[in-house]
Amino acid sequence: MKKTLIILTTAFVCRVVSAQNDYYSPTYSAPSDQPTYSYAPTYYPQQGYTAPGSAPPPPNTYDTASTPPEKRFGAGIYLGEPVGATVKYWLNDTMALDGAAGLSSHSHSTLYVHGDVLWHKFNLFDISPAPGRLPLYFGVGGLVRLRDHGRRDTLGVRVPIGVSYIFDNLPIDVFAEIGPAIDVHPTFRGELTGGIGARFWF
Repeated sequence: MKKTLIILTTAFVCRVVSAQNDYYSPTYSAPSDQPTYSYAPTYYPQQGYTAPGSAPPPPNTYDTASTPPEKRFGAGIYLGEPVGATVKYWLNDTMALDGAAGLSSHSHSTLYVHGDVLWHKFNLFDISPAPGRLPLYFGVGGLVRLRDHGRRDTLGVRVPIGVSYIFDNLPIDVFAEIGPAIDVHPTFRGELTGGIGARFWF
């Protein structure tokens, strides 16, 4: 019985020593007399550690300054022409759709609605160390103004340009824009739309 126990203990010790050598094995290189050590890839199980002698992980080259908010749909208020509600939806990293509807400041007008296709330039303004981004945007769209007292409704084309401050730590953006427009119905004339507002992103 004692002989069997000694054999099993010796085998266990040999197995442990062999496994330890797999993790930590000294190697020698001339002409230095000091040993250099290499480690098995699993020696550092923690995320982010790199074993000695291996290549470091590639740097993160993802440019967060050129990306839209992670939440792509936003809704909020618009103050100007019109006074009402606004929505916006990101199609990709630089392109979005937006719209607004509400009361018009023009006389004999009951409802104003516009919709635009917008393109954004994220890297024009460096606002660091502020916790956010300030893209310039521009686009093209259309407008409709419903009128009362027998007056004919207005149709037009608008070209908005503005800036939007997108918070990094809040699902909110605030914006200001102007939108030169040309009414094409019932008469051909120019006008100026635009305003300020804020949106909450879902």
